[in-house]
Amino acid sequence: MRYLFSILFAVLLTLTGCGANNETVEEPVQDEATEETQEGAEGVEESNATIVLSEEDPENILSEETISFEHGQTLMEVMDEHYDITTAYEGAFISGINGIEADDETSSYWLYTINGEEALVGAAEYELEHGDLIHFHYASIE
Repeated sequence: MRYLFSILFAVLLTLTGCGANNETVEEPVQDEATEETQEGAEGVEESNATIVLSEEDPENILSEETISFEHGQTLMEVMDEHYDITTAYEGAFISGINGIEADDETSSYWLYTINGEEALVGAAEYELEHGDLIHFHYASIE
């Protein structure tokens, strides 16, 4: 009897291993941002973001530039690479861009939005994402 169970087990094991594989494998879907991500010369993934600089009136654009950056870079690092910036609060915040400096007397400062939303962290803490629209505007705060 034991011999019969051993043979039956071996036959079932063989049939299971040879059975048809009806499992369908779906290809992963890539979103547009992933498709647009480029691989740099050193194999480091690069992405793009648009940086807009404006005066207090957001319609008065001083500069608009699409820049490339590596995955994991902060806004501060990218701004430092592409613009002449000065910082405040131990390098956590941008206080001047391309010669336009914060002015405590007039309460004018550089503020920024990320994809139309008010930034909740300083530029040194914000890690850029592919497709970001960063809008710095020089504004008086009352």
